[in-house]
Amino acid sequence: MYLHKLLKSILFLALIAILTACGNAHDSTNSDSSTKAETSESATKIIKTKRGDLEMPRHPQRIVTDGYLPELLVLGVKPVGSTQWDLENKVIQDQIDGIESTGERSLETIVQLKPDLIITWVSDEKILQQYEKIAPTLALPYSSSGDIYEIMRRLGDALDKKEEAEQWIKHLDKIAAEARAQLVDIMKPDDTFAL
Repeated sequence: MYLHKLLKSILFLALIAILTACGNAHDSTNSDSSTKAETSESATKIIKTKRGDLEMPRHPQRIVTDGYLPELLVLGVKPVGSTQWDLENKVIQDQIDGIESTGERSLETIVQLKPDLIITWVSDEKILQQYEKIAPTLALPYSSSGDIYEIMRRLGDALDKKEEAEQWIKHLDKIAAEARAQLVDIMKPDDTFAL
C-alpha cells in the first residue's frame, strides 16, 4: 500500500514537471516571437507628411539628403550623402568629412550609398517617385513646409531630435533679438529697408 501511494505521488510529480516544462517551452516560444514582433515593430515608425503617411526607420543610420545638410548637422545627424551644392556651403566645411557627394541628384550614386532614408526639399513628383524606389523619402518642400522653425521642428520630430531642434530655435531667437536690439538706435519704428 505504501509503495502504491509513493508510486502515484512520483507519477503525479513527474506529470506536473512535464506539464510545467511544456508550458514554459510554449511560453518561451511565444515570448521569442513576441520579442521579434516588438523588435520589428519598433524598427520603423509612421509619420504624417503632406504626401500621406511615411513608414521610415525609427533610427535611420544611412541618410542621404537633398537640400537639408546644414539643418541635419545642427540636429547632430550626419548623413552619408548630400548634394554637391550643399557640401559647398562654407559655414559647414568643418563638419562634412565622410559625407559623400551625390552630385546634383545622381540616382546611381544615391543607390550606391544604400540609404535607409532620403530627406529632400524637392516637390517634383517624378523625382520623389525615383527616390522612393531607393529608400523611404521624407519630402519637405521649401515652398510648402513653412518657415525654418517649422522645418526644424518637422526634422526634429522625424529623427527623434525634438530637443535639439528646440535648442536651435531658441538660439536663433536669441540672435534675432540681439540684432533687433542693435537696430533700435539706428532705425525708427516706421523705417523700412530691403536687402
